[in-house]
Amino acid sequence: MARKKRRGLKFKLAFFATLLVVLVATTFGYFILQGQKKAIVKSDRENRIGIVKGLRQVVREAILVDDDTDMVNFIKLLKRSQPKGYAMVIEPDGEIRVHTNFNLIGTTLTDEATQKALVYRNRSYPLFQDLIQETEGKKRKILDLSLPVVIGVNPPKYHGVARVGFDKAEIVTEINRSHRKSVGQIQVAFIVAIICGLLGALLLATFITRPLRTLQMGS
Repeated sequence: MARKKRRGLKFKLAFFATLLVVLVATTFGYFILQGQKKAIVKSDRENRIGIVKGLRQVVREAILVDDDTDMVNFIKLLKRSQPKGYAMVIEPDGEIRVHTNFNLIGTTLTDEATQKALVYRNRSYPLFQDLIQETEGKKRKILDLSLPVVIGVNPPKYHGVARVGFDKAEIVTEINRSHRKSVGQIQVAFIVAIICGLLGALLLATFITRPLRTLQMGS
């Protein structure tokens, strides 16, 4: 009878200890996932800011050496990496100097988004615009980033705009892919934690019930 009671106590201790481990692991896992997703979104945003800043730097160098070769090559690179987006360099009057769509080079843009980009003067942080682009009868949501191209300091001379558009559907896809990878890693860690917690709970229950058995034998 006493042995059955000890086993019952041991089972209860192991059960509640395991339940506590599961609860703690689940809670921590949830907050880690939420924090990880925010970090992924932030990292993605910073990467896209880095792309438009990189384009602006290439444009500056092209203007200084009076050679558009590197600028054109950079635009081609962006076209390969962002097939559904776009990249362009706009002159101060709105004329397209370089574009991922070569057919648009030389045309002048007069739309509202372009006008906002042309008057934007913050050189540290790009202008973000949510746009709708229609291509071949299909509408796509675009995240448009632009930065002014300024050379010199006294006085600074304005040379137009470096501008990159990212397909929002692709952004969401990339973020979800990175998030799924993080979820998989956290799930593995969760399973390992549960196994270790279960073993620890069994050991704890054994250590707690053993003195009781000794006392009962002594009595």
